[in-house]
Parts: sequence; C-alpha cells; structure tokens
Amino acid sequence: RRRELSGDQDASSRTIRGVKAEPTHRSPITVREDGPVTITVFDGEQQEADVDAYLETLRELHERDRLYIGASLMLRYSAAPGQLRRVGEWMREHKGDVARLCVGSAIIAPSVGFRFVLSSLFMIQRMPMPYTVVSGAREAAEWIELRARSVDLRVPDDLAAVLAEELRGRGYDAG
Repeated sequence: RRRELSGDQDASSRTIRGVKAEPTHRSPITVREDGPVTITVFDGEQQEADVDAYLETLRELHERDRLYIGASLMLRYSAAPGQLRRVGEWMREHKGDVARLCVGSAIIAPSVGFRFVLSSLFMIQRMPMPYTVVSGAREAAEWIELRARSVDLRVPDDLAAVLAEELRGRGYDAG
C-alpha cells in the first residue's frame, strides 16, 4: 500500500515524494519507502529543480529522526558539475545526521564505467555511512539485509524482487 508521507503514518510501503520540477515534467528522481528501506531511482537528466526537490526530500526524511537504509538505482543521471557539487555539499552539511540515521546505502549501477567512477570518487570523498556499489538487485538486497540485521531492522522479504522490478520496469537487467 502506498500513501503520501505525512507525520507518523504507518504503512509498509509509502511514497515520500515523486520529485518533479513542474506538473508536466516526469521526474527523473523518485524516492519511496518500503519499510525501513528508502528506494531512490535516478532515471533521466535531472534539472536544478529536481535536485532541489530531492534534497528537500532528504531533509524531510531526516526530520523524522528514524533509522533507514538506502537503495539507490543509478540508471540515467546528470553529470552536471553544479548538481554533483550541491549534493556533495548537502552530504557534508548533514554528515552527522546521515551517519546517525542511515544504516547504509546500496548503490545499484548497471554501468561498469559508472561503478568505477563512483568507487573512485568515494575513495577521495568518503560517504558518512557504510555503503556498497553493485551491479544488480540481488546483491544489493543481500547487502541491505545484512546491514539491517546488524541494527535489528527488518526489511521486506521481497526486497530483491522489488528492486529487480524497478530495474526491469526501466529496461535494465535485474542482475
């Protein structure tokens, strides 16, 4: 069941926000929850307004002051230096909250080139939480389940299937 996030509603799967720049613009960034797992999909060229809305969604997530674990699908994305810098600045400014609330992040990147670039970037600028960069849904779900167990969070039993469907629904191999 999916609902817009407001207050402390209790639902197993909720949409936090469909990030969008304008009403007619299909957002290239979507964020939703499935239990304690926050699933973010980057699938298209983001505009400045998309990044603004995404950062606002992260702020709202942290305002709730609850543990979560991330699954980010990096499918298609903007490599605009200004956008990357803004996300990096947000991470530095909120490093304490991210380290305290985010149990970990599994980044699914089907592109081997992007996985290499991302891993290299993280060697220079460390993430404030444990993370992994993988090629597919199964590997991400297994890592998320291990991280969640380490802090007594229970992830949905069908997490691998949910992530695989996100990938297949966008034309990618689920891995």
